[in-house]
Amino acid sequence: MSSPPFGAGMLRGSTGLNNQPASRTDLPAEDKNTGVAMVIFCGGGYGAVCIGSEGLPMQKFLNNHGIAVFMVSYRCSPFNHPIPLWDAQRAMRIMRKVVRFPRVFYSC
Repeated sequence: MSSPPFGAGMLRGSTGLNNQPASRTDLPAEDKNTGVAMVIFCGGGYGAVCIGSEGLPMQKFLNNHGIAVFMVSYRCSPFNHPIPLWDAQRAMRIMRKVVRFPRVFYSC
């Protein structure tokens, strides 16, 4: 089960401007669900968020292995440190607070 996809601008990676943080939730098939979840922050060295080249392949791999994925698109260039870090911290707070999916367990 998957949430709506990111906007087209967020999939462009280095060619798109990411002005607003967003997240996407992808749950594994019910018969594969292990109850494990992972938050993914795609790379790009604060210059871009590489969802298409890094995030989507990893999401597919993890879902195929029964792991729920919360993929985060954070603000990057021209937003400098600490803004991307703040987006990551906020995403972790939100995920810890609202994770109520069936068979996904939170532990820290």
